[in-house]
Amino acid sequence: MFKTVLKTKFELPLTRKIFWKNRKLYKEFSLLDKYPLTVIQAPLGYGKTKNLALYLKDNFPGNSLYWYRLHKEDNNIIDLWHGLVYLFYKYQGKTGELFYNNDKNKLELIINNLLNYLDDKLTADTFLVLDNYQLINKQEIISSLAYFIDLIPNRLHLVLISRNMISFPQISSWQINKEVFFLDKSNFLLDREQLEDFLLIQHHLQLSAKRLEQLLSCTEGWLVAVDYIADLIKTGNAPVDLAGLVNDDNNLMDSFYNYLDYEILNNSRILNNVLKKYLLESSILKELKLDICQEFMEVTDCEELIKYFLEIGLPFKKIGRGVYQYNSLFHDYLNNRAREKYNFETLHQKAFKIYKNKGIAEGEVYHLIELNAQEPLVNLIKIEAAEWLKNERFDLLESSLEHLPRNCYIQNPELYICQGDLFFWQNKLEQALKVYQQAEIISYQKGDSCVLIKALLKLMNLYFSVHSIQGLYYLDKLKGYKNDLSAEQYQDYISNKITAMFITGDVKGASSLLAGLSDMGGDIDRFKAMTSFIEGNLQEAVDFILSIDSSERDYFLESLHIVIHLFRGEKYHVRELLWKGMESTTGIISLIFERLELTLFEIMGSYKARNNRVKYRQLLKDTRGSILDTSWYNRETVMSLLNWEAYFGDPERGLKFAEERMARLKEEDYFYKIQLKHMMGINHFAQAEYTLARKCFNEAVEAVASLGNQLNTAVSLYWLVLTRYQEGLNFESDIKHLLELAKTNSYDFLFITTNILSSLDPNNFIPILLECRAKGIERDYINSLLARVDFLEIEQHPGYTLRFKTLGGFKLYRGNKVVKDEEWKRSKSQELLYLFLINYGESLPRERLYNYLWPDKIDKTAKQNFYVAFSSLNKILEPDRKTSQQACFIESNDSHYGLTRRFACSYDADQFEELISRGRKSDNEYIKIKYYQEAVDIYQGNFLPDVIGLPWVEEERERLKKNYLRAAVAIMEYYYYKNKYQVCIETADKIQTVDNCIDELYLYKMKSYHQLGKHGMVIKTYYECNEIFKDELGIAPDPAVEDFYKRISL
Repeated sequence: MFKTVLKTKFELPLTRKIFWKNRKLYKEFSLLDKYPLTVIQAPLGYGKTKNLALYLKDNFPGNSLYWYRLHKEDNNIIDLWHGLVYLFYKYQGKTGELFYNNDKNKLELIINNLLNYLDDKLTADTFLVLDNYQLINKQEIISSLAYFIDLIPNRLHLVLISRNMISFPQISSWQINKEVFFLDKSNFLLDREQLEDFLLIQHHLQLSAKRLEQLLSCTEGWLVAVDYIADLIKTGNAPVDLAGLVNDDNNLMDSFYNYLDYEILNNSRILNNVLKKYLLESSILKELKLDICQEFMEVTDCEELIKYFLEIGLPFKKIGRGVYQYNSLFHDYLNNRAREKYNFETLHQKAFKIYKNKGIAEGEVYHLIELNAQEPLVNLIKIEAAEWLKNERFDLLESSLEHLPRNCYIQNPELYICQGDLFFWQNKLEQALKVYQQAEIISYQKGDSCVLIKALLKLMNLYFSVHSIQGLYYLDKLKGYKNDLSAEQYQDYISNKITAMFITGDVKGASSLLAGLSDMGGDIDRFKAMTSFIEGNLQEAVDFILSIDSSERDYFLESLHIVIHLFRGEKYHVRELLWKGMESTTGIISLIFERLELTLFEIMGSYKARNNRVKYRQLLKDTRGSILDTSWYNRETVMSLLNWEAYFGDPERGLKFAEERMARLKEEDYFYKIQLKHMMGINHFAQAEYTLARKCFNEAVEAVASLGNQLNTAVSLYWLVLTRYQEGLNFESDIKHLLELAKTNSYDFLFITTNILSSLDPNNFIPILLECRAKGIERDYINSLLARVDFLEIEQHPGYTLRFKTLGGFKLYRGNKVVKDEEWKRSKSQELLYLFLINYGESLPRERLYNYLWPDKIDKTAKQNFYVAFSSLNKILEPDRKTSQQACFIESNDSHYGLTRRFACSYDADQFEELISRGRKSDNEYIKIKYYQEAVDIYQGNFLPDVIGLPWVEEERERLKKNYLRAAVAIMEYYYYKNKYQVCIETADKIQTVDNCIDELYLYKMKSYHQLGKHGMVIKTYYECNEIFKDELGIAPDPAVEDFYKRISL
């Protein structure tokens, strides 16, 4: 006789009235009907059953879905197949007696009959789900199911849901033949986006970014835990700081822990007393290292036990070779239950001794903190802190120091030094300064000269790391302790003395000390880089910088590296170095990179630099009273501001600011005085006060030459020559000196790049080079320069760059002077220029130009019209060029014409496309977005928006617009997922001005407003979207917009 069939086992599981649909998981579920077998394997509480039931219920009718919720009694081969036969026949209104048979020998016949029946009856894709498959462990059942799977009808798809690992003898064969589809716990763990979506839909909760991260951290995306804690939050029972939820005195986790008791600890089917003991005792360990566990638990089969725990689906994971870790919340649960049974002090002491004997610091720290053993922890910090920092184990030092009370620091002021070192490594220089000063004060009061010397050295190092003259104060203080310094400390003292000499411009004294430092075995590459830079040997400086491991380079070297590339006008290299620095730094150090970015804006053109005055002054304000106040970076900010005033602002204001700064300087600021004098010369030059400018440059040339700085000498000579040229004075002696310096030291960039040393318009100097070549001055060197910018064949140049603005409206600049509308005498001249711009960098055959501009004219007429338009265009570009002279900007060769001399021109659409291209190629998301952001900033509107009726202009307009929209949407999505919702909205608004029928802009605006709690703006954006799409396109927007609005309106 058969047991009574329990019909409720075959009912589809109930889901809540509202249950969140995991869209990423649904994409995986959509592949279920492509495989005869699907294995879903994940620990308890991951949402396997609910998610699958909801998906199948939504997508397949009832008569194509069969669900079998297995029970422990089904771990019997006859009862299992009895249930399967009943499952299929109950829907057919038959009893299926022919299939029922208690004889195991006839089981194959029963299975065959069922297979034949299903093959005959199934006319559409049908799913058979065996839930709780972890209850099946008898080999005869597994073999019978394998037989069934091998012969399964084409329209039947078997899905096995299990907490345990599932294994069939044929599993490898099925995998190779693509007959089985696997989903594991990684598919069910919630990521940040899914968590946010789940809370919103299932619980109508909107958490701050901080609480969202806390919830994700403590649950690790474990659905059942997320659901439980979300209920606590919704009812107002959860603490504000979710990180403290586990240690809450109100026992908020009791119900969840009781659930885990029932499912795991008290489940005798999966755990015996030995296994339970292992779980509880091992929970005092932070992680499960096999060698540690074996010694701690005093067992030899540790790996087998852990393998078993994984097989039965306990929530923990492998994090390295021989290293495992419990899910954070599950670990807290086990810890909670272990405290009820064991003496934790004894267990932690035992674990500490094991870690200490093995020399594993993280284990020592963890268990000392758990034991609240302050004195041993202090001693460990003193011994190991330097090594931890060297190996970037900031977490160890940070957790150790945070655990100690203030009185420990008073008794052991060396702890302040350790904390200062930690802050220094974390780029928190202001905090480092404060705690080093605390160490200095307390050690002085205690009369502890040993710690005091350490504190003074740290303070000196800190100031000199940012090249601040404040370091001189601590250098002077240490003179009184020279005899008490260890050999290593004395070497450090000499190193900083060399830095001090560099700061004050004493290059010769620094070089002398450097030789002595080398004899002491010091690392002198850093100083060699500084020496090379100050002497003007830029490539040598770069080579020394790169020879130092990136982890050993300080802020000065990193910024010096960027500055050298700024000097050489290597804009794209600068960008990536700069952005990598910006991505990895915070606090006061980030201001260094902000200043360098502003300087980069200047060599990119006025569209980025127009607001720099306010930003430079804000940087100076932000650093006032900080560690950067008297630093090299602050002084460079002043230099950059003066440069900006000369080119983009008010030179008179620049001169006044320079004079104010000059009046504050001390005697040791000699080199800074020379720099200020040079910048005053540039501001006089900008006002055409050439006599005053010449005086400043002459003084600068004499001063820097005495310091042996070849580059600064060349730069001041460059400006002196340019000034004399503008005055009409003889400059032959100076240009010879300049060209000799440039040729010898590879300063070609001064003449053929846009950089921060010479004129921001490099074409200003080309007439001077042409004049020198005509006189036979350094002819070969000048020809080599001109050849690199495609000017070798020209004999005249107007001395300015042509700037074309086409995005958002057309403007043409000759240097800084805009071409007025009335200068365009012929419309065809303007159209010809548009053609050259659309094909920028290329030469077009004359006949192709005819076809574009005069498609209805015969060749002879078109040719005449072309020459008239071409002549008119050249007159606009070079109004002072003589008819007999070769055109400089438009190259003509063998009946081909074009704007091919890129050095002579600056074209916004070309810059836009270059930035987009570099962004697409970057593998670094931050750098990709920075490139896109720059491109979007350039895009001030559509290409030549006022030009109507020219198909080739309209095609280019649409192409550039598509590139803009792709980049802008990527930026918008990036900022949304970085929780910068206001920036996301602003980006969406920019997109809307270009194209108001982009679905994503409305979706991300709605999502951002929702995150900011502005529900009214969500509704307004939703209705605006629908209205625009209806009016403009006559269609509804993307369903995602409607779907999101409905979800938040529930």
